Amino acid sequence: MSASRGLWLLPAGVLWLMGPAAAAPAERPGQTISIDAQSVEYEKSGAHFRHAKIQQGDMSVEADTATADDLSGDNSRWDFRGNVHITMTGATLDSDSAVVEVRKGILTTAVIIGTPARFEQKREKGTARGHAGRIDYDVDAQSIRLSDQAWLAYNDGEINGRTLVYSIRDQRVVANPQDQADQRVHITITPKATPSPAAAPPPGTPP
Repeated sequence: MSASRGLWLLPAGVLWLMGPAAAAPAERPGQTISIDAQSVEYEKSGAHFRHAKIQQGDMSVEADTATADDLSGDNSRWDFRGNVHITMTGATLDSDSAVVEVRKGILTTAVIIGTPARFEQKREKGTARGHAGRIDYDVDAQSIRLSDQAWLAYNDGEINGRTLVYSIRDQRVVANPQDQADQRVHITITPKATPSPAAAPPPGTPP
């Protein structure tokens, strides 16, 4: 494909620094977005990546394919498909597909769709994990909104509801009544097993 038609193929392992975010790192420290991919097809309508990973700070998104509508400005929309894996501080999201919004050069939101989409966060006291048909991730608020058969394992219980909101930053879950419609929230608590006392030795047994 000739360059005159507005399409370039870059080789495996290409690293792309995105637009203005890379042009002025001193003015916007920490906001550089890096893109690593096996290959890319770049057109006027956007860029198409295979086996791609984009990263900004401690957040990264990788997938089998990725499409970005604009790499030349501060605002863009990324569409990820196949084995989507999102990482942030201490937490991960996995799904079939995801749409990530970049606003003013910053990754701001991600809509994760799966069958189901999955979430996990390592905590000091165990692991919080959940799944739903859709997960909305607000990067600035560090919170996720699970909807469509939402399920979350938290502390020693499991929570089921139409919509659940979990704060990654505060490590707490909220089930607002206005989000549930006619569906109730169900919580199941599994008590920790209490060890049985040791049996007393029979009389005459040496210590």
